[in-house]
Amino acid sequence: RERTPFPRSLLERLPKLQLLTTTGMRNAAIDLDAATDCGVVVCGTGGVGYPTAELTWGLILALVRHIPEEDQATRAGQWQRSLGLGLNGKTLGLMGLGRLGSQ
Repeated sequence: RERTPFPRSLLERLPKLQLLTTTGMRNAAIDLDAATDCGVVVCGTGGVGYPTAELTWGLILALVRHIPEEDQATRAGQWQRSLGLGLNGKTLGLMGLGRLGSQ
């Protein structure tokens, strides 16, 4: 996880650690100076925000259309009980408009 801290005190207790890879190119939780001093190479993936944005929309649709509940009902031999809500004309508020929020 990107929020797992890797301070100097931890890195010094991991003498066999040679490589630390994170998702994304920035990770404030890693003490980069300490990693360098300990001989640990820190690198990250380029990261693409599209999968995260697409998953978010999928989860929103599942929520408003009651997809998990309707799937469970169908598997139990029941008929569809609800169509859920439509999104046409609705407004979605976004908190944060960074790289992912702007997708």
